[in-house]
Amino acid sequence: LLLFGDLLYQISKYKLAEDIFLRLLKELPPNDQKMNRVNYFLGLLAYHGEEYKKCLVYYHKALTAVESAQPTNILNIAELYNCIGEVHRVLG
Repeated sequence: LLLFGDLLYQISKYKLAEDIFLRLLKELPPNDQKMNRVNYFLGLLAYHGEEYKKCLVYYHKALTAVESAQPTNILNIAELYNCIGEVHRVLG
C-alpha cells in the first residue's frame, strides 16, 4: 500500500493518496519501519493542501522515527529538516 500511495501522490491524486496513508497510519504498529514514510507523505500532502501546521506535525513525527531508527539514515534526516525549513519559510 505504501508504494500505491506514493504512486497516487506522484500522479497528483492527493485525496486518494491521503486515504491510503491514513489507512496505513491506523493499520501499522507504531514502531513499524514504514511509519516514517507514512508520516512523511502525510506531511507532503498537508503541504500541498496548504495545511502547514498539520504538515509540521507529520514531518516532526517522521523525523522522530528516522532519528530513533538504527542505523540512522543521515540523508532522510537532512531531507526532513529541509522540508521543515521550507514550511517555516512559507509561514514566514
